[in-house]
Amino acid sequence: MLTSLYSISPLSVVIAFVANVAVGFYWYSPAGFGHAWMKGSGLTQEKLEKNNPAIAMASAMVLNFLTTLSMAVVFALIDVQGMGQGIGVAVLLWAGFVAATQAKFALFEGRPMQLIALYCGQSFVSFVLMGLVLGVWR
Repeated sequence: MLTSLYSISPLSVVIAFVANVAVGFYWYSPAGFGHAWMKGSGLTQEKLEKNNPAIAMASAMVLNFLTTLSMAVVFALIDVQGMGQGIGVAVLLWAGFVAATQAKFALFEGRPMQLIALYCGQSFVSFVLMGLVLGVWR
């Protein structure tokens, strides 16, 4: 098991991380779905600025790196190789862990389904890109 972890390419993890972050930056920007996200979550620019955006962004970076590294470890442990396997396993991880969890919380919290679709859509695109990079480049 430990030897499979040595097969992880640090450069592929960095590239997958950058892809993950880039998707998030675009997705929640005004050019992407930022306005819909703010409306659906009841946020305003003032509320965002009050919540200390520097801490939120730094925390998001750490969490995005953890997600990327975790996917790389899973891929190494189950020996994912190639674009098809990378995307397939990434979609499975997304569906089982991200989408299912988001949907569960949405049902209890009464969040608008459009907001959940935004969250799940962003993570789906990020997972597919990370899966592609990590599956192809090991």
